[in-house]
Amino acid sequence: MNKRLKTNLIIGGAVALVFFAVLWIATLYDFKISAAIAQLNGKNYYSDNFFGRFFETFGETPDYLFLGVSGGLILRALPKKISKGKILVLTELALIAFIIAVYSYMAKKVIGYISSHVESVDAFFDGKAKIWGVALVFGLAMSAATLLLTSKVKDEKLSGLFLWALLVLFAVAISQGVVQGIKPFVSRMRYRAIYVLNENGRGDLANFTEWYVWNGRKTVSPEMLALGIGKDAYKSFPSGHTCGGAIVFTLAFLPEFLKTEENLRRKYSIIIWVVTTVFVVVLAYSRILMGAHYLSDVLFGGYVAYIATLISKKIVKTLAKKFKLL
Repeated sequence: MNKRLKTNLIIGGAVALVFFAVLWIATLYDFKISAAIAQLNGKNYYSDNFFGRFFETFGETPDYLFLGVSGGLILRALPKKISKGKILVLTELALIAFIIAVYSYMAKKVIGYISSHVESVDAFFDGKAKIWGVALVFGLAMSAATLLLTSKVKDEKLSGLFLWALLVLFAVAISQGVVQGIKPFVSRMRYRAIYVLNENGRGDLANFTEWYVWNGRKTVSPEMLALGIGKDAYKSFPSGHTCGGAIVFTLAFLPEFLKTEENLRRKYSIIIWVVTTVFVVVLAYSRILMGAHYLSDVLFGGYVAYIATLISKKIVKTLAKKFKLL
């Protein structure tokens, strides 16, 4: 067994040990932890906590930003990977449309979160058409900036960044596929929805279910909507925000794809892992603070993204070897 494999096994084992230890705590005390941490006011569904609101609004943006940049890098590398004219042009057009769509959807979601917290913003965006109009303008501007920046990437760095871009695409597809695929079947009620029902004398702990209970598809009733509860009330498990933010884990493999010298690669990777882990933990805490998720929700959201990143790295390395992409 070589040294790198042994190190990876030790790190993987340690991460798994931490995961199961925290999961055990979450299984026993999920509701109590949320009750102690969540900062909810009166009968309001959304918290007034600025820290929590900030991460609720921007916590998922790494997913979209990384997808947009990855699209730009792949577009920049295409002429070196595809030589056929029509195929190249069609692929380039598809990538440009993809980049615009990703950034526009990101802007739409951010506007939606801001509107839910700020009445004046909600009043300004009085219809979906205006929201999508502003989002599209933002998407076009961000796409232009991305294409400009990626056009300046040096050729010697392009192959490595191309592989990292593929890693991001696979990681997002796998992680979000798992998280969004599970949510409708678990249909776990958010803590803040239980809180509002309880404050209005229409609910109790009977609405709380453990993370491993599959409740089947549930929809928010008109009565719940009348109390100000959001349409996302049954989307607690797993945490999409934490999963989306945890895409930053892919940055840890940049030094390897860029063929950084071994000692520097190890140093940079450790720094990136520490910084990104701190970011994900802070994001996860903010989701509990907002009453949007329980500890088990954010734990699974982050861990799914972590595992998806490792799987995606394996896929990309295999493809790179098979098709000589480096």
